[in-house]
Amino acid sequence: MDLPHEEIRAEMHKLSVASERFWAQADTKNYTVPELVDQFMKSTADPTVPGISKLHLFAFHSYNPLGWRGLCQVYNYILANDLDPCGESGNIHTWTFIGMGAMKDAENLSFDERVRVAADVEAVFERAREDLGYSCETTMGYFYYDHPLKAEQPELYLLKSKEWFERAIESDDFNECDHHDLQTLGNVFFELGDFKTALHWYEKFAAVENQCVNGCVLDLALAEKRLVECRQWMTEQDG
Repeated sequence: MDLPHEEIRAEMHKLSVASERFWAQADTKNYTVPELVDQFMKSTADPTVPGISKLHLFAFHSYNPLGWRGLCQVYNYILANDLDPCGESGNIHTWTFIGMGAMKDAENLSFDERVRVAADVEAVFERAREDLGYSCETTMGYFYYDHPLKAEQPELYLLKSKEWFERAIESDDFNECDHHDLQTLGNVFFELGDFKTALHWYEKFAAVENQCVNGCVLDLALAEKRLVECRQWMTEQDG
């Protein structure tokens, strides 16, 4: 019998707390990933929560105790053993989402570590395209825009980002109502020196009403500043 929505949310919250508690107490040095998976599943034997949800939370919470390499082992084990056959794309999405966050974490990871994480994430994306036909064009645009090697080879990674965002627009994966997508694409063109096209996307960004107010992961002030600069550039060109 299906549970009401509020009851499902309550059960998922309980499971999330249980997952965090499990990892806080887990002996990660003396047990392998398969053993830890088995221990977790037995410790959360709640018939009202699907196994797929348990595995999602188990993997998601594994990053802090196991690090990036350990998290990759967890996801590889889950996918290789068909433990979550109905949610492969969901696992890929969460795996790469965590990785894209880690590759930007200059505070806790060295540059070389972030480059290695980016290489792993790129390999997961390639694997997903080949095995599952899973290809999120907009996400790839963000991936290359935020790639740590963009600091050393800006044009290469900006062009890769631009290519994927353009694919996203063609496939309707790009969301013109999402200020994050519009702002980032504007940034790509601005940093490539194409101020006319950057202005096009920045003006769309400025017209979106539902923007983050607090805690946005993107620098809204930077986009607003660049919008002004693009308009000034256009005025100078017209003059």
